[in-house]
Amino acid sequence: MKIPTRTYGTFFAGNSRRLLTLALGAILACGAAAVAQAASLSYTLIVLAKTGDTIGGQTITFVAGPPAINSSGTVVFFALFPVGGGLFTPAGPLAKSGDTVAGKLLTGASNAAINDSGTVLFVGFFAGGTGLFTLSPTALLVKSGDSIGGQTISSFEPFPVINAGGTVAFGANLPAGIGIFKPSTLLVKDGDTVAGKTLTGFLGSPFINNSGTVAFQRIAAGETDIFTLLPPALVVQTGDTVAGKTIGPPTPGGINNSGAIAFGASFTGGQGIFTQSALLVKSGDTIAGTTLTGFEAPVINDSGTVAFLASSTGGIGIFTQSFLLAKAGDTIAGKTLASFSSPVINNGGAVAFGASFTDASTAILLAQPLLTVSLDIKPGEGP
Repeated sequence: MKIPTRTYGTFFAGNSRRLLTLALGAILACGAAAVAQAASLSYTLIVLAKTGDTIGGQTITFVAGPPAINSSGTVVFFALFPVGGGLFTPAGPLAKSGDTVAGKLLTGASNAAINDSGTVLFVGFFAGGTGLFTLSPTALLVKSGDSIGGQTISSFEPFPVINAGGTVAFGANLPAGIGIFKPSTLLVKDGDTVAGKTLTGFLGSPFINNSGTVAFQRIAAGETDIFTLLPPALVVQTGDTVAGKTIGPPTPGGINNSGAIAFGASFTGGQGIFTQSALLVKSGDTIAGTTLTGFEAPVINDSGTVAFLASSTGGIGIFTQSFLLAKAGDTIAGKTLASFSSPVINNGGAVAFGASFTDASTAILLAQPLLTVSLDIKPGEGP
């Protein structure tokens, strides 16, 4: 009689299917039988960069979120060093003051996005203006003073976006109002009419998915609503009923490749995080023993996992709808967490965010999902 042996394998969740297949193949090649008995998801918290680190020869004095992350897990963040600032990964600087990019000597760089091809989009500052730049490939896409669709760009709103195909969308300040653009196309501006509503104000940055759908929040007819372009549509408006809740002004945080938009909104008796058709989490819900009381900055991936900043009975923290990833008072690398930036999430479920500590130092943290699988292995009973 063969005695079953139970063993456990832990895999980064983004690669779990491939790694589990390889592990099972190795077991079977040895003439054993293996049956997966259970799988559980958890997260491990990693410090990617912090005050005092030296990255690419620069001693970091401050880091700030939100960072940017792609599906390969590359994280881009803003950092200061003694003689300047710019954009870094944990492996080195990407664009910083003193660098020349696309013929412009940068005095600073911030507001990065990165797509799954590794192209980095950012706002760069130089003598006499600002511009939108890319790395890999290197290019200056548009700069202050350029005219697009008859509108002259004065400056750029924070956080331009780029999808997997390299399509870029951004908000920009105009001599009269604000518009949303592609580098050569005006998409919409104050005073335009979308889905029968005249836009009278702009709130926040646009979002884009791999289909090229652009989502944005605007004030229209005195209400705060969420619209999409390509195609143009009114998606969610103040007073809509979603999952039985009549919502107040919606605040979007992102759009996934299925077109689901994650947004925060209040309702009578509470507040929550919604998509167009579902209430995902609400005040009063309990996650990891702490009761949620308020929400900010939801982001969503293609699996429908949302990450968000929330207040709770246990303090402020970073959550998904199922997990508490980090909260004020937790200790990591010998330091006590005090506050957080908005999070970002990739399609593997990894969540990156900025954090400050009680000693006023700062860090970029990554909550990496782990899949633990238990197997019953029976030596000698393989095929």
